Amino acid sequence: MNVFYSIDDARGKFERTVCAVGNFDGVHLGHTGIFRKMKEESEKRGAETLIITFKRHPRSSLYPSESIKMLTLEDEKINIILSCGIDNVLIMDFSRETSQMSPGYFINNILIPSFNVTAIIAGYDHALGKNREGNIDHIKNITHGKLDVIEVQPYSIEGHPVSSSKIRSFITDGEMEFASRFLGRYYSMSGKIIKGFGRGRQIGFPTANISVNESKVIPLDGVYAVYAQHNGKTYKGVLNIGSNPTFENQNRTIELHILKFSKDIYDEVISVNFVSRIRGEIKFSSVDALITQINDDIIKAGELLSEDN
Repeated sequence: MNVFYSIDDARGKFERTVCAVGNFDGVHLGHTGIFRKMKEESEKRGAETLIITFKRHPRSSLYPSESIKMLTLEDEKINIILSCGIDNVLIMDFSRETSQMSPGYFINNILIPSFNVTAIIAGYDHALGKNREGNIDHIKNITHGKLDVIEVQPYSIEGHPVSSSKIRSFITDGEMEFASRFLGRYYSMSGKIIKGFGRGRQIGFPTANISVNESKVIPLDGVYAVYAQHNGKTYKGVLNIGSNPTFENQNRTIELHILKFSKDIYDEVISVNFVSRIRGEIKFSSVDALITQINDDIIKAGELLSEDN
């Protein structure tokens, strides 16, 4: 398994490849269908599989003001793709110059000579190159039989095609069960534990404040049942996203209470996998009322996570 960070790094390294090009944000069930087809075709051809993807969402690169949030950051995306059995991943910068490259130039002058591509595997809505001209029919026309272009049909759940944009909507609406179904795994976030106000510890529920990369999609404010992963171990937890209105905070925070856990883990990295949203954020009339609700949340989280197992 190899990871390359420029075309020059990867050029000339392959006898033959089966290739797919795309953003692959989330690496969801639609994407893994493409990967399965790639592996099938590579075995037939005695070729390696090669994914070409991008550091950032192309629209964010071209239009910084849009700032599209990502389901998977660069390292997350690479690790998930490789875990699917892909041999090679090339991470490219998506610049304005890249966006102006015609599909014909990219395929005939870069893909084929640089990586000995014998087949391109593409989803039904695939489009690459300037103005997204490079749909499947266009690629077939411009390659003149130099390689095979193989289309993979959409992966649908209950009649709904799986897409990154749909999964983003599920997450920002707090619908984590639907997000998990479309991803084929839990939605996850990782970050370093930073100092907070210490109020959780004061009321008997110590929390780890997680600093998450601002490029990540953050779920809807509220309380969630989660699995926390730290130093190779998995724990049950309750996570709150929001501004803690009972204490009239101004900033949005991500606070994790790990069940039956008391270690000091400041400055360490932790990951959380979202299972279910328990409730929305509430401003309580008193700290005692908040404590009662947190106890209820912990019981509910324990039930949800036990059912999930």
